[in-house]
Amino acid sequence: MCQSKKMKEGVRRAPAEEGREQAGGLVPGGAVTLLFLCAFLFSLMGMFLQYTGRFGIPSNEMVFLRAVFQGVLVVGCMVHCRIDCHVDTTSMNLDEEALALDDAREEKKLDECDHLLQKGYQATYGLADVETAADKRGRTTRIIFRPFGSNMTQAQIVMLRGFIGGLGFCNYYYTLSTLPLGDATTLLSLYPIVTIFLAYYVLNEAIKPAQLVAAVLSVLGGVLISRPSFLFGSDDASARPPLLGYFTAIIGSCCAAGVIVLIRKAGRSGANTLQLLFSWVVFGISWSLLLAFLTGSKPGQQWRVPSAREFPYVLGACLSGTLAHFILNYAAKLIPAGVSGLVRSSDIFWAYILEIAVLNEHPVAATWWGVALVSVALTILIHSTNREKEIHKDASQGNLTAAK
Repeated sequence: MCQSKKMKEGVRRAPAEEGREQAGGLVPGGAVTLLFLCAFLFSLMGMFLQYTGRFGIPSNEMVFLRAVFQGVLVVGCMVHCRIDCHVDTTSMNLDEEALALDDAREEKKLDECDHLLQKGYQATYGLADVETAADKRGRTTRIIFRPFGSNMTQAQIVMLRGFIGGLGFCNYYYTLSTLPLGDATTLLSLYPIVTIFLAYYVLNEAIKPAQLVAAVLSVLGGVLISRPSFLFGSDDASARPPLLGYFTAIIGSCCAAGVIVLIRKAGRSGANTLQLLFSWVVFGISWSLLLAFLTGSKPGQQWRVPSAREFPYVLGACLSGTLAHFILNYAAKLIPAGVSGLVRSSDIFWAYILEIAVLNEHPVAATWWGVALVSVALTILIHSTNREKEIHKDASQGNLTAAK
């Protein structure tokens, strides 16, 4: 027999409190695994970009080609997929949103008996279901009609994510195509530390000692792995990379931190992954065309159609980069930004593995020390997230016991 409404109200607070804990930073293991895969794919894209840079393909053209490639896939998915067009979270903060969501879920579970009784009544007296498939379609709309979000709050976050992401990728591509790989990788891998502090100010995420230690070890390990010429010197004294490349590397690292924080913020507001991807496509194309207009007259910056020899590397960069982007914009919504930045920074580890496997690089002793530091950093991060899961699980069980 179903419980009464008064009895239901007495046990509803425990799940709501659990929702507050989830909003505070529970780390789903599946999202972390996806971000490790994302880091590998981004390092694979970086290897392809090294080749396109050697072929003389302008970095702005590569941004444009990848944005168009990704845009075709994203728009196709947006035409097919639907979202709820009646969700409005503009007046909710994070705690209120999590509380309301868990209340709704609990109410649905507690009313299951009443729903079954109603269905039995309808079956007995030959009544049709009140809500039809047409009614359900009426509550939703295709994502292509809401490309930047379902409300003003989502639109602002999604568009800012696209603006910073497009600018960041232009800096990222230029850095990888002009600087030595070690210099570019080291400077572009500074963003985990920036992400931790930026997430503290923007998302109110706690700065945890374990994450700080992991971030510092990861950066130090990256320095030893990549052996940047500005610290370890260069065998080729005549080859001096452009100073602009170092500037764009710092800007790109800051943009990467901002993107991770904004993806997390967009996830909290209920934005769809396809909306985030579409925003990057729009601003990626815009930034690449603007920079091409400003720099197109300079030697080596003229756009051209890739040759048959260059095309496989261009396609490889587009495929690996697009898949990595899909994963990043999905998984980084689900976990704290500081954790996302640390896991994402493991691409420096994968990049060197690819260099050994594909380019036949021979590591020196310092490289192995760098690999060890990165491995220790990832171990600390994984141990910290597993400990948070256990604490959350124990707290949830305690809440359920108290509710009973």
